[in-house]
Amino acid sequence: MIGILADPATSYWLRDAIVSAIERDPFDAERDALVLAGLLTKRLDALVARHFPLAR
Repeated sequence: MIGILADPATSYWLRDAIVSAIERDPFDAERDALVLAGLLTKRLDALVARHFPLAR
């Protein structure tokens, strides 16, 4: 985790999310991160399907 935080290529958004998650209950932070990952995956899938209808 320290490597990701120290990497200059890491986005500010990800860095802030990691720092915020470290300060939270780890079970709650993981659950929320999994929900967020699922939502982002669905959004990306919808965008790909809309722009590349034959990619399914």
